[in-house]
Amino acid sequence: MKRVLNFRLMTFLAVALCAGVAIGGLICGSILLSVLIPTVSFAVGIFLSFLFKKKKIVLLLLFFAFSLGVSVFVLTVASARPEQSGSQTLSLRVEQISERNDKVVLSGDGVGLIELKGKKDLKEGDLITFYGTLTPVEFSYTNSRERYLFTKGISYTAQAESISVYGNDPSFFQKVRIKSREILLRYMDKEDAAVCMSLVFGDKSMLSSETADETAGAGLAHVFAVSGLHVGFLATIVSYVLKKCRVLPAPRLIVTIAILLLYGVLTGFPAGIKRAVIMFFIHEFSTLVARKKDGLISLSAAVFLIVLTDPKELFDLGFLLSVSSVAGIVLFYRPLYSVVAKMSYGLAKRLLMYPYGLLCVTVSANVFTLPLSFSAFGVFTPYAAVGNLLVLPVLSVVFPLIFVAVVLSLIFSGFGILFYAIRYPIIAIRLFSSAISSWPGAQIEVSGMGLATLFYVLFFVIAGRYVLISKKYKIPLCGVLALSTVLAVHFF
Repeated sequence: MKRVLNFRLMTFLAVALCAGVAIGGLICGSILLSVLIPTVSFAVGIFLSFLFKKKKIVLLLLFFAFSLGVSVFVLTVASARPEQSGSQTLSLRVEQISERNDKVVLSGDGVGLIELKGKKDLKEGDLITFYGTLTPVEFSYTNSRERYLFTKGISYTAQAESISVYGNDPSFFQKVRIKSREILLRYMDKEDAAVCMSLVFGDKSMLSSETADETAGAGLAHVFAVSGLHVGFLATIVSYVLKKCRVLPAPRLIVTIAILLLYGVLTGFPAGIKRAVIMFFIHEFSTLVARKKDGLISLSAAVFLIVLTDPKELFDLGFLLSVSSVAGIVLFYRPLYSVVAKMSYGLAKRLLMYPYGLLCVTVSANVFTLPLSFSAFGVFTPYAAVGNLLVLPVLSVVFPLIFVAVVLSLIFSGFGILFYAIRYPIIAIRLFSSAISSWPGAQIEVSGMGLATLFYVLFFVIAGRYVLISKKYKIPLCGVLALSTVLAVHFF
């Protein structure tokens, strides 16, 4: 019998692990279920492996991955459970300050990270004596605010009664950000410097509400959040330069990974960077040793490693958007691109395929992110494809230049003069964003898809190239799922 799925064991292991973490989130409040469910699941896996001997190892691994997911999340919640509450006097350090939402993140031994509303004239790296009320943050499926704080590692929210500053001692990462910000402000306007800080460090604290709204309206919010997109730009440029210098594949991979790790260190390794670096390494290493690339396995391995080491990431919106966008590109970019590539020849192909490729990337990346965006942001940006076609080509050149300029200026501040030239494409990106966001209907308010999300995702999974059923079954099945999606949106 013909296989239904183009089977990838690592993909199923990643799905099983994530399913286990999701179930762990539902039962983490019950000690009995937290012990019972992973134990029973693993026992069922052992039983089925004896029952179906041909798939013995596969079944055992899948049930083990599920059990492991439940256990690691329950243990993570238990280990992160806050131990203090109420009125406290603490010695803390200011980790991050946001100008847009007037929030401060504080840290201290024994209390983890604390979110405080109100800047209180504080600076990054300030050492303070805090007196006020701490409210513990615990994981919650139903409370989106609590869930967001938990995924960011915030242990408490705080209400200050008094704060006194007794020193300033920034951490290494803070010193890097502070020095970079000072150099950028020396050679750029504040808003252009804010865009650079957002691009390189993912630090949006300087971005004005106006710029943030314009980039969101143009469908370019992902550009201003450190993600796999930036890793892709950097890796492509570095690999290209090394290849032109005739560097052998193995040293080329080592140098590229070293530069990506340096970038990760500068940004604090957010989920998108971790995912992208791991995926890039697996992707390129598999090419080096086996001469074969498989985007789905690379993505699955990255998801498995990240969720296993930090299961909170599964509930982080940035991580979900990052994984969803790459999954869409893996499944749909090549089929979309090949449709026109097969019909284009000569000069027309050279002129049209690059912008068409960007369009295919944008469309395929949004296939699975749309339901998440609808639920999280409540808006649809119909001009996102136009914004990406205008901005991504500029950014693919500018971002590596900004990164190099930042690194050089950290070594010797005189290199900051490079930002005189870099500011012009930054201004162009801001103008593009402002113009597109001002078009009629740039942001359309929508509601979450609810139950329709299930039918929507199944439709695209079955329509994808990894489901091997014949067209005579695939087309009617997709038709039923499409109709179910429409009906679910309308009635639920």
